Amino acid sequence: MIDYLSMIDPPTAKNYDDQRVKMSAMIKDVRSFGLHFDGGRGLCMISPVQANESGREDADADGVYGPSAVNNDKELGRSMTVILGVYDKGVNTQGLKELMLSLAKDREAFGMNPDIYPMSQSGWVGNRSGITTTDALDVL
Repeated sequence: MIDYLSMIDPPTAKNYDDQRVKMSAMIKDVRSFGLHFDGGRGLCMISPVQANESGREDADADGVYGPSAVNNDKELGRSMTVILGVYDKGVNTQGLKELMLSLAKDREAFGMNPDIYPMSQSGWVGNRSGITTTDALDVL
């Protein structure tokens, strides 16, 4: 888990365009490292990415992010295998926060349909609404 890739500064750049080129090269290097790790066994690398403003505005309609929502850094969007969109739908009638999860990019063809998932008060997403904060801490 890299929290988060866009915050890693590439080598000193002379200007904005030079920084963009160096950032793109760094992103490609990180992807290549993950793909070739341990003699080709590979390494799952996860990093949050902030959606751009137009992508978030588009998601406001139905809670589903499109692939262009991360186009503020094109190489980051191109290099990712999967982009999971997480949209805060607010609080439901039971007082639980709801998240809309969708796949903005799905190179592996997982085929997940966008859906709303409630968060339990202890922070679990999905069907764990009955777990208490104490139980969640015990699991951890």
